[in-house]
Amino acid sequence: MATDDAPPVIWVPADPINVNFSLHDVLSKVAEKAGNLTAPANADQTLKDLLQTYNTLAGQLRDVATQINNIDPTILGGTP
Repeated sequence: MATDDAPPVIWVPADPINVNFSLHDVLSKVAEKAGNLTAPANADQTLKDLLQTYNTLAGQLRDVATQINNIDPTILGGTP
């Protein structure tokens, strides 16, 4: 189908949807996912080391964000 044969765009009104999540929510999920990652049995040591580093850093970032929020919850744009 040629581009000039594209069907017209029809706008459908919809009510807005509020989605609320915090940086803490996001970082907790990243840390959770990182904690569940495992290298395949035949993976080289570099991959295993990188996954471990990712896991460690994800947890540290979540913890630092929590500490910052405990001191001043407005700096990172919300409370945990």
